Amino acid sequence: MNRDEIKEKRAFIVLTVMGWGLAVMLLYFPDLPGPNDWVEKIFAPFKKFVE
Repeated sequence: MNRDEIKEKRAFIVLTVMGWGLAVMLLYFPDLPGPNDWVEKIFAPFKKFVE
């Protein structure tokens, strides 16, 4: 990265910190629900209409 790319550096730092935080949370709480579990809970009521 060049010295002038401030927005890119900020985005890189934010994404790195978020990834690190998620990795630490998964180490301490391995039974956390994943993204697929959230999607299933949200769309469960629509399952009746699709079938």
